[in-house]
Amino acid sequence: MTVAPPPFYVGAVKHALPAGLLNRPFAVSEGNRLPSPLDRLDEKLRDARARRQAKERGRPNEGLGIGMRIAVELAAAIGVGTAIGVVLDRWWGTSPWLLIVFFLIGCVAAFLNVYRVAQEFEKERKVRKQADKDRHE
Repeated sequence: MTVAPPPFYVGAVKHALPAGLLNRPFAVSEGNRLPSPLDRLDEKLRDARARRQAKERGRPNEGLGIGMRIAVELAAAIGVGTAIGVVLDRWWGTSPWLLIVFFLIGCVAAFLNVYRVAQEFEKERKVRKQADKDRHE
C-alpha cells in the first residue's frame, strides 16, 4: 500500500530533509510502524503458548526415558551381582554357590533400584500436578 505524506508534515520538516524526498510516496508496512501494547502482549502470549506446547510435547518422551533408566538399572544390578559371583567362585573354588547367591543379591538390588526410580517418578508427577493446579487457580 502506498501513501503520500500528509501536507502538514511536509511543511514542518521540509528544511531538514534532502530535496525531493517528501515528493515521493512511501510504503506503509508492518515493519514501519511502532508496535502497540496489544501487539506486544499478543507476541508475549504466542511465545508463552509455544513454550508451553514444547514442554507438553516433551512429556511423552519422559516415559521412554524412565523406561530406559529402569531397564539399565535392572541389567546393571543383575550383571554386577552375577560378575561378582563368578569371580568369587573362581577365586575360592565354590562354584556355583556364590554365583547363585550374588545373582539373587543382584536381583534384589535391581528391584530396589526400580522401586526407588518409581518413587522418584511419582513424587515428580505429584509436584507437576500441584504446580499445574496452582497455575490454573
